[in-house]
Amino acid sequence: MSEDNAKLFLQQQLLSAVGYKQEEIDKIDL
Repeated sequence: MSEDNAKLFLQQQLLSAVGYKQEEIDKIDL
């Protein structure tokens, strides 16, 4: 795996984690 691919992979993992948390926050409906 090249360094660029590794960076893209990590970015996708972070975005997935953030998106999931945002979904959970939306469900709470503060």
